[in-house]
Amino acid sequence: MTSWYRKFLQELATVAEPLHRLTKKDFESQFVLQTDASDTGLGTVLFQVITREERVLEFASRTMSKAERNYSVTERECLAVIWAIRKFKPDIEGYQCKVVTDHSSLRWLCNLNNPTGRLARWALEMQGHVYTVEHRKGLLNAVPDALSRIYEEDAVPVETVGWVSETQDEWDCEKVREIQLHPKKDPLYKMYGGQLYYFCPDEKLRASMNDDTAWKIVVPKEKRAEILRECHDEPPAGHQGQCIPIKRASTKTILQHLRERVFLRCGAPEVLSDNGTELKNKAIEQYLREQGVRHELTPPYHPQANPVERVNRTINNMVRALIEKNHNTWDERLSDVAFGYNTVPHSSIGVSPAILMYGTQPMKPSAAMREQNAAAEEELQRRAIDAWHNRMWDLSQLREQASQRTQDAHDRQKRYYDTKRKPASYEVGDLVMRRNHVLSSGAEQRSVKLAPPYIGPYKIVEIRGTNTYRLVDEVGEQVDLAPAEAFLSVSDGRRVAEERRRWRRSTFEGCVRRRGW
Repeated sequence: MTSWYRKFLQELATVAEPLHRLTKKDFESQFVLQTDASDTGLGTVLFQVITREERVLEFASRTMSKAERNYSVTERECLAVIWAIRKFKPDIEGYQCKVVTDHSSLRWLCNLNNPTGRLARWALEMQGHVYTVEHRKGLLNAVPDALSRIYEEDAVPVETVGWVSETQDEWDCEKVREIQLHPKKDPLYKMYGGQLYYFCPDEKLRASMNDDTAWKIVVPKEKRAEILRECHDEPPAGHQGQCIPIKRASTKTILQHLRERVFLRCGAPEVLSDNGTELKNKAIEQYLREQGVRHELTPPYHPQANPVERVNRTINNMVRALIEKNHNTWDERLSDVAFGYNTVPHSSIGVSPAILMYGTQPMKPSAAMREQNAAAEEELQRRAIDAWHNRMWDLSQLREQASQRTQDAHDRQKRYYDTKRKPASYEVGDLVMRRNHVLSSGAEQRSVKLAPPYIGPYKIVEIRGTNTYRLVDEVGEQVDLAPAEAFLSVSDGRRVAEERRRWRRSTFEGCVRRRGW
């Protein structure tokens, strides 16, 4: 505008020289493009970082055509980047630049399988530039966001429905009026289908403002007790496993459920089980060999090596909390308990098992929430695909973090366990006594309390892992695997046996003296 009236302004060049100096480009520094897209427009900023300061070179924005407004959120963000590169092509062509955006649109475009039409042309055009992509949270991407929204029309108050129209809470009513009249004033709140939503993403899942799974409905005071009851008192509100009630744990039944519920749904997993005959038999072993699955067994009488034992205890506590009088109905609530167990974050992995398995958090079967979300269902479905693309980029990293957290939890539990245990290590060829696992039998005149606690000696012939050993008896026949905590060295075993003999002798002599025999 000042250039238009240049001939009427005295010494305009001198006055405007500091402004021209600010827009002077330094081709030794990297160019940075910051972009954003809204429902109606595109915005971008070209700047350089000089002496640790962002020096703006140019601002640009434009409205979107009617056809462009029908693009998905991801496509609109891609369009903003493509348009910005075309706009500043004379400046950045031939130089490496950085693209800053609050969306994963470029990564989605570059990794798209078999792109066609417009997306293929965009992907081909981007290959002619050297650039890096940096993600910036939507709250920190304020300048291009404001440029993209300057073409929005004044907000027209929307009609409220459901809880918003029924509540008498002053704060809720005031916040709804504020968002209706000034939707840009507080970016953490927005209206969907006549309902008020708040942006509250999971800290472990990187979410943008366009990720609808991060927007939570605002519950008025009148409905909070009902929602708390549905989210905490109902069975599915417990804290990825499968629970299958079976009347008789036969090989045929277990094999059927293993095939239908596990292998044909989740693929061939690694199998770890105890030494029960239900899982350690010819039929199971043959099926696992056919599927190319290795069957690992835990040492006998060592449940600590099987993590399923801890899961069973948790599920048992959850079922016990639900079943009060009629204990015969426990199997009817098992599916609800399993859903609750799979959809609540676990301390060892940091997130719920459902997120690691499916990449999203299943919605709990809450009647009240389902009724309110129905009003915004159409708009949420339209954006679900875009949110899913973003979530998939983060899922692999999230699984790695869960794996690391699992390892950290294992190490923490190991340190706690080791504080109460003395270190014991054995070598191949050592002679040891093994803990005696014997059952009482009246027919064989055998009592557990009177049986020797250790039997042997046995010779160690193989070391399996860090804590498990294979033994042979005196004639060379192999026995089951056993953990180190079930052993005593031969010298310790002899000392224990001698102490037991002295204790028995002193006990017998004391009895004789008391009775006067």
